[in-house]
Amino acid sequence: MPFPLTSNYKIIYSRKVRLAVIDHITSMPSVVIPVKQLTEICREQGVDRVFIDAAHSIGNIDIDLQAIGADFYTSNLHKWFFCPPSVAFLYAKKSASADAHHLVVTHEYGKGLAVESSWVGNRDYSAQLVIPTIFEFLKQFDGGLEEIKRFNHEKVVAMGKMLAEAWGTGLGTSPE
Repeated sequence: MPFPLTSNYKIIYSRKVRLAVIDHITSMPSVVIPVKQLTEICREQGVDRVFIDAAHSIGNIDIDLQAIGADFYTSNLHKWFFCPPSVAFLYAKKSASADAHHLVVTHEYGKGLAVESSWVGNRDYSAQLVIPTIFEFLKQFDGGLEEIKRFNHEKVVAMGKMLAEAWGTGLGTSPE
């Protein structure tokens, strides 16, 4: 990706691609990628599948999976939802998941990605049991998750500006 970022369209290159893997928020530098627009461009360019890696997204920005339109979208819940490290999710459109299978093959093979992923042997699923409690925990903060996102964004922008000033550089992208 070219940096500093001057145009969203400079992020993608036109050529036949079977799978586009796109970060929703890059880790370094922290840039919110216009995944909805990139997914649309991928569709126009004939890309077979779009996979959004959103490790830094949930808990930082609003997410509308239907509007984004990607075939797959995955995120961790341990970063901003305070879950144990193994807790994450994978969203798969029904049309995309028809030919996708879990890497661990069990007696559920061929019953669809959701069923194949529901029980994969001796894995400890107890970490996933905290998810309902996490949503209750987030409600304890004034403003809930929305306030946490606003606060985090405000601090990130302030720190970015402070460092840019100290180093005699710029932010490299809009703080919005």
